[in-house]
Amino acid sequence: MTETKQQCMRPSDLAKHWDCSENHVRNLIKRGDLRAFRLGERLWRIPADAVTEFEQRQEELLAAETAAQSPDEGTYDPPFSSRGLASRWGCSDQHIRDLIKQDVLPHFWVGRHIRIPASAVRAHEDCGDQF
Repeated sequence: MTETKQQCMRPSDLAKHWDCSENHVRNLIKRGDLRAFRLGERLWRIPADAVTEFEQRQEELLAAETAAQSPDEGTYDPPFSSRGLASRWGCSDQHIRDLIKQDVLPHFWVGRHIRIPASAVRAHEDCGDQF
């Protein structure tokens, strides 16, 4: 009986591969977004198939965001930062962050930065919601 050894990565190796910080990788693990296991008390290892799964999920999320655009739009509308949306709506950055905390505005994180999908901004503007 032969066992196949699965390739695993250290958080530092994956951070180099993704060109991000090691802390970002560790945060993904802590949040449960990236499957990993411990070796002893301090060491983390990430199976290669977990990396592939995570990357596929990210591609699917991006594809869903792109597909959510109106079909007549030929270009990609980038997501808004809280500051950029505050400027567009003529309110404070803190007000946008409060709307996010109240689950009024859908959002996602890029590292430590909040982004609001352009489709969500258009939907709120189309509804005439008061902000």
